[in-house]
Amino acid sequence: MVEIVEVAPRDGLQNEPISLSIEERLALIKLLEESGLNSIEGGAFVNPKRVPQMDKSFEVAQHLSAKESEVSYPFLVPNLKGLEQAMKAGVKEVAIFTSPSTEFTQKNIGMSVQESLKVQREVVRQAVANNIWVRGYVSCVMGCPYTPGPMDPNEVRVVSEELLDFGCYQISLGDTIGVGSPELTESLLDTVVVKPGYDPDLFAAHFHDTNQLALLNLVVALGHGISTIDSSVGGLGACPYALGATGNVATESVVRLLSALDIETGVDEEKLALAREYAFRALHKNVVEAADL
Repeated sequence: MVEIVEVAPRDGLQNEPISLSIEERLALIKLLEESGLNSIEGGAFVNPKRVPQMDKSFEVAQHLSAKESEVSYPFLVPNLKGLEQAMKAGVKEVAIFTSPSTEFTQKNIGMSVQESLKVQREVVRQAVANNIWVRGYVSCVMGCPYTPGPMDPNEVRVVSEELLDFGCYQISLGDTIGVGSPELTESLLDTVVVKPGYDPDLFAAHFHDTNQLALLNLVVALGHGISTIDSSVGGLGACPYALGATGNVATESVVRLLSALDIETGVDEEKLALAREYAFRALHKNVVEAADL
């Protein structure tokens, strides 16, 4: 069994030119939930001037928190202010983020890597103290848009270990600009997961499909025991601060891959298609294009 973490309502929408209303975001999440997905990102408590697509995440979170559901709805929080808002909205799980890349971290949140980790340590401490689960994102694990060449996997390991030590229950390894290859994926997971002796369940694969290699990279990850995959319906999504990044690997493609490998996901492909079509219509995208995924 592989768990799919659906990131479209946050990572998928954050770089779209059209901002969906609260009602549209909730409708998309409902359709994704009806497809059988058990973990769906709800939004982000970030500065709406920088990421206007995530404005009104407080209202989205309030609605989701009031539901009686087995589904998890994590919300991204960049700092203590974001965590405070998430707690007021009743959020039960948050996600934090950092990167081993100084350049990326500086452009993304205006901090050095160490400054970022200091902030995240306190966010995790306060979240855990309030019985909130915390998932950690590590961005640019195979390459950074602002520095040439592949990322040193040892730097990824150091940052990942810090987040685990803080109290994150899982680390999502993000190939933010989709430059990964099977060889780079192998090296990354050997260095970050295998050699330190970590349980693979402590890690997830979050691969963008810029070079159409995400599925091959996921096969490598599965071979290393990774059983959580982040994906986005319709392949929506890109980081606003990662030049040249394209969408996440499509949830539909991941489900088909896993089905071909006889790996259970619990996701209904026909219902997932309804969510994809809704998202594309709401974003004024070509629905025929969505059907080709």
